[in-house]
Amino acid sequence: MIKFTKGFNFRYRVKTNTSKLIIKGDYVKYTCENIVSSEDGYYISEPADETKKWEVGSFKYQILNDDGVEDSGDIEILPNYALMDEGESVRSHWEVVLEAVENTLAGKATQAQTNISVGDKSIGYMSVTELLELREFAKEKIAEEKGKFTSGKGGKILHKWVMR
Repeated sequence: MIKFTKGFNFRYRVKTNTSKLIIKGDYVKYTCENIVSSEDGYYISEPADETKKWEVGSFKYQILNDDGVEDSGDIEILPNYALMDEGESVRSHWEVVLEAVENTLAGKATQAQTNISVGDKSIGYMSVTELLELREFAKEKIAEEKGKFTSGKGGKILHKWVMR
């Protein structure tokens, strides 16, 4: 997995000078074709002015060259707090949804929180059963975002990877 913070110069080693990087997510696609040659090989390079336009989130990537797919996998683009406005939230979508659901269940949700839509329905119009289901779903999504566990029918499994 590649982790990268938006708004910095991006540089990634590739095999050939014909390589290009494609980053793809839902409704997002970035193509990087700037190749920099140095004494130790070739690098795909994007300037900070370009990467600050990239969306924060988890995406898939492929590195392509004249021979086909050179490499592929996951890329996570992290937020750059220096580029964020004062009023901009650092919480994920699911963290915002979870807070809205919990405040709605407690009867202290703001108007903005009750207007949050998940799917085709606003939180303010959901039944208690739907809110409870959404709360559990949001908790699972937050855990996935943080890489804590995945859920299954038999329970929750903690994944811990150790390098030796």
